Amino acid sequence: MKPTPRAALIYAAVTCLLLWPLLRAFGSGYAHDAGDSVLNTWILWWSTRALPLTQAWWDGPMFFPARDVIALSEVLLSLLPVSGVVQAVTGNPVAAFNAVYVLSFWASGFSVYLLARELTGRDDAAIVGGLAWMLAPYRAEQLSHVQVLSYYWAPVVLFSLHRYLTDSRPRWLALFGGAWLLQVLANGYALFELSVLIALWTLWFARPFRRGLPIMAAGALASLPLLPILLKYRVVHDRLHLLRDINEIKDFGVDLADFVAAPDSLLVWGGRLGPTRPETAAFPGLTVIVLAVVGAYVLWRHAVRVHSVVRWPRVLVFLACAPLLVALSVVVAGPWAVGPLTVGEFRKPFSIAVMLCVVAFLGSGWTRRMWRERSVPAFYVLAAVAMYVLAMGPEPRLLGRPFLYEPPYAWLMHLPGFDVMRVPARFLMLAALCQAVLIAWAVRTWAHGPRRVAIVTAVTVGLVVDGWVSLPVAAAPANGISHWEHVAAVVELPIGETNTDFGALYRSMTHGVPTVNGVSGYLPPHILPLTQALRDRQFSALFELSSFGPIGVAYDRSQTGAEDLTRVFQTMGFAPGPSTGTWDRFIVPSRPRAAVALGDVIPIAGVKTSAHQEHAARMLDRDLFTAWGTEAPQAGGEEVTVDLGAVRDVGAVVLEMAAYSFGYSKALEIDVSDDGLEWLSVWGGAVGALAVRAAIDQPERVPITFDLARVRGRYIRLRQVEMQPTLPWWIAEIRVHAPVAERP
Repeated sequence: MKPTPRAALIYAAVTCLLLWPLLRAFGSGYAHDAGDSVLNTWILWWSTRALPLTQAWWDGPMFFPARDVIALSEVLLSLLPVSGVVQAVTGNPVAAFNAVYVLSFWASGFSVYLLARELTGRDDAAIVGGLAWMLAPYRAEQLSHVQVLSYYWAPVVLFSLHRYLTDSRPRWLALFGGAWLLQVLANGYALFELSVLIALWTLWFARPFRRGLPIMAAGALASLPLLPILLKYRVVHDRLHLLRDINEIKDFGVDLADFVAAPDSLLVWGGRLGPTRPETAAFPGLTVIVLAVVGAYVLWRHAVRVHSVVRWPRVLVFLACAPLLVALSVVVAGPWAVGPLTVGEFRKPFSIAVMLCVVAFLGSGWTRRMWRERSVPAFYVLAAVAMYVLAMGPEPRLLGRPFLYEPPYAWLMHLPGFDVMRVPARFLMLAALCQAVLIAWAVRTWAHGPRRVAIVTAVTVGLVVDGWVSLPVAAAPANGISHWEHVAAVVELPIGETNTDFGALYRSMTHGVPTVNGVSGYLPPHILPLTQALRDRQFSALFELSSFGPIGVAYDRSQTGAEDLTRVFQTMGFAPGPSTGTWDRFIVPSRPRAAVALGDVIPIAGVKTSAHQEHAARMLDRDLFTAWGTEAPQAGGEEVTVDLGAVRDVGAVVLEMAAYSFGYSKALEIDVSDDGLEWLSVWGGAVGALAVRAAIDQPERVPITFDLARVRGRYIRLRQVEMQPTLPWWIAEIRVHAPVAERP
């Protein structure tokens, strides 16, 4: 059946009404906030200035002087055909971004319409399904993430797969592969999330197994263009030791309480339900809940009438009562033990009970019958449940307390890539997609005869009420200094603050000069040390940047803390430039740096620390992924003492930080001793500038080098002497070098 133009017109009208505030500020404003949208604007803009996938493109002009900075974010390449045309016509990066933003709403509705029409054969049901996806409440949680909103190729993937089942011509496999590739190039998370849904689809529908082989081959072939991108990401992330903190991943999983939390931007439900957390508001809407309850009731009535001869699932449910009671006993009476049996927490026995119930359900007569029939609605019900479970992440919680042990998401984290996905909650997008298909199916099933118009109208109104947003529009960052000459890069102060960094990135699209500021999913190793050093007013760290050429420094003198910067910069020899409004500028003169010459490595006999001595060996294990740390914020007085085993001539001490570059000691004093009793001070001062230098010179290892010239002693004591209330002191590896003169 061919799609009707009225569906496209309906979605266009809804898009215009929904996004009218943004359309009025099409070239000057952003939906929701001028945060991540500025970053995505910059990525799309840069992709029109450099040929994508070339090294020049990967070395985008932010986080100067870091390389491969595009590999720290999304590539957004499949959005470029639209944004690039608008950019070429208007010369306005904001308008180019908003073009793909607006398209994401219309295309999401229309793509689900195509899928639902294929499955239901009903135009009205398909239109309602498209509205359900277009106005899904979770989309309101992602208003600042155009890559998440641009999930409109996923329905095309499913459409092509379903069409291939009925018409095995290769063109549907080609459409599947093309849609899959375009979706991944729009939203990197889809590489992992959509792969799971496709795998479930293939398992359910593509039987016998040989029927799924062409699908897998088409998917593999379509993924070949991704290999250069994935390899680049892998090389860069391995080189810079970029990892996701498992606790951060857990925090971005959906809590069960989040199912009654609605995004603040929703017109009706926003702010009226439970408290929200970033990206996890999972309230599906009252309409979805009502339809789910009605559907469950109908299913139950049908199940009562159908006699099942399968008995073992009931046995499993009965057996599940035992671990459930054990779990509840921990809640009521606390941990307990009987002989060798110890029960210390709720979630492990509860997980056993849940597993038994899941196996019982999968073996039930209804599930087995749906499996044999390859039921479309049954698949999307089970797929929606699977997406919700995965959205809970590696540690499902209720009100912050874990209740499941080793859930499915934890299994996926053993596969490449899943361990770097920061926000498991984004699986909610695919849950909403499955729900949209089910809503279309419900309309097809229940809306007949005299009730047809009433049911279609009621469901449509409910979806609009649940998903309509009160769209805030934020102005693009204010103009600052828009023109620079004869500088290698520009840094806007205070670096590391959200408003400054997004503003600097936005203004860089005007002046075209690389910026030291930047925003991304990951940060290069030198950014956090530089940020901290400048916050501590160690402005000499800027000279570490000026070895590449003069550095422009800009700041808004009306901001708090900027009053005396002019005097400080003049004292340091920075050259003043012309002011623009409330913005002042200075030029840090180019200053070459001489590398510290290192002699031979001196073997270390042992290391003693003032805290966590049990971890001291990590500084000597030649593994940059392990580190010794104080774990508590730096308070002053922390010590690391190195024993060389004998009195030796020492030329330098090197602290390799690698992924721990943010945790350098704020200020250090280095003493040497022959006997460990009498000490001679040989170095002292702030460490920030040295940390910046190390991160720029060798971002893979970040070796902070303390040049001691030539001193003599057996023991070397490093004392952290200042307070850093937010960061512990970390050391990945420690080395001691002889003076250069001793090298053979």
